[in-house]
Amino acid sequence: AAGQHKKKLQETLEPVKKKLNAVCTEEEEEQKSQRMKEEMEALSREIAALSHTVRDTEDELRAEDQRPLLEDPQLPSGALIDQAKHLGGERQQLPDNPERFDTCGSVLGSEGFNSGTHSWDVQVGDNTDWFLGVLAESGQRKGNKLSGRWSIWFSDGKYTADTSPHPFTALSVKKKLQRIRVNLDCNRGELSFSDPDTNTHIHTFRHTFTERMFPFINTVDKLPLKMLPEKISVTVSS
Repeated sequence: AAGQHKKKLQETLEPVKKKLNAVCTEEEEEQKSQRMKEEMEALSREIAALSHTVRDTEDELRAEDQRPLLEDPQLPSGALIDQAKHLGGERQQLPDNPERFDTCGSVLGSEGFNSGTHSWDVQVGDNTDWFLGVLAESGQRKGNKLSGRWSIWFSDGKYTADTSPHPFTALSVKKKLQRIRVNLDCNRGELSFSDPDTNTHIHTFRHTFTERMFPFINTVDKLPLKMLPEKISVTVSS
């Protein structure tokens, strides 16, 4: 009698057990669905933020090239020569104002820096004689010895670190450089040069920069040096 009663009780409870299992399974599925919904919402927010970053970056890329050089002067019509017709190289008499260099082919950037970190790339290409680095705002711009300058120099196939009045330092560079990255960290007092094509360090000056420092390039070669526009990239990782 006890066995029959137990069997009957099990038969009675079996539908209840199945119903409870079904309810538990349904609740678990709802919890999974809710978690998935929350994860999808978080992913959507992340995608929206990345899309906003990409749009801002595209706008910046479409903007004017980021070059620390002076803008082209606004000259009256007819003031510029037609290079295709003008093949001469006549000297011009220009005002000897204090800001002007009187040595060959020296140019400063339009903006100086006395705080923060700043970086720019210079394409030297096949130019055979050049200086590039920074010049202090109070640096000497007249004569052959330019004070307040920290730069590297390429001439006669050799690379040299140069800052007056200190002697030149020969640099060990294994291949001819095509581009040079200049990185000025005013807060840490470091001016470093590297090869962006191989990510190789070239030289670092350490100095406490107490005034504005301007990007500086100089050449006596007919081939130009080019300050390259800034390249911005965004990488999205899953």
